[in-house]
Amino acid sequence: MEVAERIYENIIACPWELPQGSKWEVEAKLGHIIDKNTGERLYLPVRSETILNQDWASENIRFNSKMSMAQHKALNVYLNHETGKSQQRREKIRYQHIVEVDRFYEVPAHILERLPEFIQKCRARKPHLRPRVRITTDDKTGEIKESIIKFRIEDLEVYCPRAASQCDYRISISMEYHYPYATEHLVEALENGVSQNRRKDRMSYAHQCMRLDLTQVKGEVGEPSHEMEVELLPEAAVEEGRKAIRKDENCYEALIGTFLNYVRALSRAEVGVLQ
Repeated sequence: MEVAERIYENIIACPWELPQGSKWEVEAKLGHIIDKNTGERLYLPVRSETILNQDWASENIRFNSKMSMAQHKALNVYLNHETGKSQQRREKIRYQHIVEVDRFYEVPAHILERLPEFIQKCRARKPHLRPRVRITTDDKTGEIKESIIKFRIEDLEVYCPRAASQCDYRISISMEYHYPYATEHLVEALENGVSQNRRKDRMSYAHQCMRLDLTQVKGEVGEPSHEMEVELLPEAAVEEGRKAIRKDENCYEALIGTFLNYVRALSRAEVGVLQ
């Protein structure tokens, strides 16, 4: 299983322990793979789910994770329905409504140079991405929830040809490094002179070792965007993966399979609830 192997090689077999407050992240975003040459959704002559070659993908496609308000509402209805049904089962779906604000800051050059060796290696995996400090606060209280630098390690673009309205998805493996330094004097990160700060209004559904987040994101300018993502809680993957390294009985591959099945169910559910 390619996804299980990529997570294993990047996270489970990593020879370093993460610093306190840092964590791995494995998430899948629903969306559509766009052909850069046509500006339309990618078409491939295949009949089953396909992981794209990354060298080819980086040159020929882009991933669009934004969905319409109608899709957002339909998935909300679907997830609420499934949450209601789950209350009769042993493993209930737990719901939370979370509103947070992300603010982004430049990482000072002297700080970048001081980051540990394995962080530098993570950074080198995608050197074109500019690292930034992300400070996340609770929207109501203003309490700081985390200060991190996120390093994307690897992306897997998955093309789903089952139906024209079905979502493709992107699996991202990342490391969130806890920023251990003072933040008071950091300079705000701008892109083309525009602030990248955002407010995230999230409906979060937790089940087993998964978290399903349906999020409305509002930036400093422009209309709100909507996204659906599934996150595999990394602690479970690491625990089962390390059992696999020791040759102990484990459910590592089954856990990754369950993660993918959640993503597939949501991708298909969007087709069903919108018809």
